[in-house]
Amino acid sequence: MDKEFQIILYGATGFTGKLCAEYLKNNYPEIRWAIAGRDKEKLENLKESLNLDCKIFVANGDDKESVDNFVSRTEVVLSTAGPFARYSTKVVEACVECKTHYTDITGENHWVKGLIDRFHDKAALDGTRIIPSCGYDSIPSDMGVFFSVTRSEKPV
Repeated sequence: MDKEFQIILYGATGFTGKLCAEYLKNNYPEIRWAIAGRDKEKLENLKESLNLDCKIFVANGDDKESVDNFVSRTEVVLSTAGPFARYSTKVVEACVECKTHYTDITGENHWVKGLIDRFHDKAALDGTRIIPSCGYDSIPSDMGVFFSVTRSEKPV
């Protein structure tokens, strides 16, 4: 089933969210995408300042209805809205319910453990990918693992 959007960037008005929005605009002009966040005015300002051709969704991470509204309409949610334990748990829950893939930039390992405990079985059963800790906070540890593996003489 095709959804209206390929990606919705949640937390688009924060530092990393703005970088992601600019990157998507400059590198993937053909994708169907939208921006989402808590503050309509900030979202509109971002859209205007980057001259984005995308829809805006206003959604608070504590408001199930507003979260469900954008999650159900996309194939992937890319979240830069932290702290994730506060703003993204209902987003992940909605993703599992809507069979929408999810990724973020969290470094909140305690929160990630809770996601695994709560959502892994259902997401795995449905083929929904929940992929926290992609980049930013996780880059130092990812680079450390990469360095170790590339320097190891044992097969992986």
